Amino acid sequence: MFQNCPTSSLRSGKTTPPIPPTVVETGPYKEHILTPDQFDLTKLPAPLLHQSDGGKYIQTYGMHIVQSPDGKWTKARTLRFEAPWKGSIS
Repeated sequence: MFQNCPTSSLRSGKTTPPIPPTVVETGPYKEHILTPDQFDLTKLPAPLLHQSDGGKYIQTYGMHIVQSPDGKWTKARTLRFEAPWKGSIS
């Protein structure tokens, strides 16, 4: 019944073996390199979702899944990050 829900996909990650990375020497991701003084988070396309928001948010639909160091608990949260300044998020 709930085969396509997000939690089913998350649970399958516990038993699915990871896909090994493919290391490449060149590629489009290496064509545009920004130095710290060129990097500007405010230039990313980011939605202003509500008139009362403090600014534009990046990673609006991102999910963070963290586990305690001892493995006793796991927490999943949906968070969004505001990019109010050139080089930082809050």
